[in-house]
Amino acid sequence: MQRPSPPSSSAAELPRPRAATHDSLLDAAEELFAEMGYHGASVRDITSRAGTRLAAVNDAFGGKENLFREVLLRRARPLAAARLAKLAAIDHQASPTDRVRHIVESFAEPMLGNALGDRGWTCYFRIVAQLAHSAQPIQLIVAEEYNKLAEHFVSALGAVFPNTDSARRYDAYLFMLSLSLDVFSVDMRLDYLSGHTQHSNDLHRRYTHLMEFAVPGITRLLDIEPAGTAPEG
Repeated sequence: MQRPSPPSSSAAELPRPRAATHDSLLDAAEELFAEMGYHGASVRDITSRAGTRLAAVNDAFGGKENLFREVLLRRARPLAAARLAKLAAIDHQASPTDRVRHIVESFAEPMLGNALGDRGWTCYFRIVAQLAHSAQPIQLIVAEEYNKLAEHFVSALGAVFPNTDSARRYDAYLFMLSLSLDVFSVDMRLDYLSGHTQHSNDLHRRYTHLMEFAVPGITRLLDIEPAGTAPEG
């Protein structure tokens, strides 16, 4: 009786389903971009962590730049949808302070919910924090996506304080963005600064502090008379 031929490759060498390879590359790239930055993480680093062939990045995404874009957009789009849904529920009859609170909550609360449930979101927020505080051209590949969201929030702030100049509204948005990224990127700066008496991953507490700081600060920044307005009396 003829023995069956041995398999030509081990199970580990068999090609994985395309969707699994795609997701593995996204997950590995997200972790490495968060750890090392876009330029620090090589394609070889990414495919090694994902357990795929070196050519898999080109096969699945057409190159490292497109992979980076997909890493960002797979979380940016659902996050934007959640933010805009919450923003749309604002009570336009509420006080200016309460409307500012709703705007800040609409931006930051979905970050809290995601960061608590999935470590990948923390990696994503670290990547965005890197982009937000750099002048690297790579950020331009997703700038339009983020700018569209920003305009909704700048407009919402303008609806609360229509007499405030646009420079203050844009700064208010950017301050809110920076505060949120500082909290949800969990970069350990707080731990080192406090001698490990405070912890970056204490997200509920830090979210509360963010709200206590941002709401009155943004309200104060925007609730002023436009330049050139003469006082009454």
